[in-house]
Amino acid sequence: MITAITQALNAAGVRPFADRWYSQPKHVAQECLQGRSHYVDDSTLKFFNARILSARPIMGGLFFQITESTSKDPQNTARGFRVVVFDVFGETVYRPDLDALERTSTAAEKAYYRTFNIDPAQHYADKLKGKATQLAAEAAAMAAAAAQVAA
Repeated sequence: MITAITQALNAAGVRPFADRWYSQPKHVAQECLQGRSHYVDDSTLKFFNARILSARPIMGGLFFQITESTSKDPQNTARGFRVVVFDVFGETVYRPDLDALERTSTAAEKAYYRTFNIDPAQHYADKLKGKATQLAAEAAAMAAAAAQVAA
């Protein structure tokens, strides 16, 4: 199933996540999510007082998982841990709220394994259909604009 989804994504011009072998998880996350999400950009991490503790592709590269330590409040008086999962479009598909942060990274990973449940085929079928609808609407608007300019 993963291979079929990967082939479909590749045919649509979307690349799955690949393993990166850096010593720093932040650099792995930044390279893999570059152009897909600003979640792990230096400025975003600094604003939220967040640190990336681990980063890796999961499910054959269909999703990307990070474990982060982040501030529980704007004053940075307390910290917590959570796992965050992204799809190949850079959108989060799993991210506990700040009030659900765990006290340790191990507890955050245990909570993730207990609660994360996604059907990759259904997720990407829905996402690709949505993107196709959006692109068709954009194409129609462009064609209408071109016809108006030509008139």
